[in-house]
Amino acid sequence: MITPAPALSRSAFTSPGVAPSARAPAVACRMQREEWVQICATRLAQLRPGSDPAFVVSVAREMWGDVASFDPLIAAEMEHESWPTDD
Repeated sequence: MITPAPALSRSAFTSPGVAPSARAPAVACRMQREEWVQICATRLAQLRPGSDPAFVVSVAREMWGDVASFDPLIAAEMEHESWPTDD
């Protein structure tokens, strides 16, 4: 007999400090967004040191809409893995 697993709330899978925008006040959400984008862009720049800084920040801002519930460092590393190599 298969016993169903207990249901987990989505909040169990979100990074600390990145609250879903539906529940956060606009100012707090904007501050969290800016912090998330900065952390993500910094990691992307570390992974691709030759990249244009403005491009890296724009990529991080774009990523926020899709993967803001992920830790920004993990999101940056996943994004880096999807970029073509310079070989």
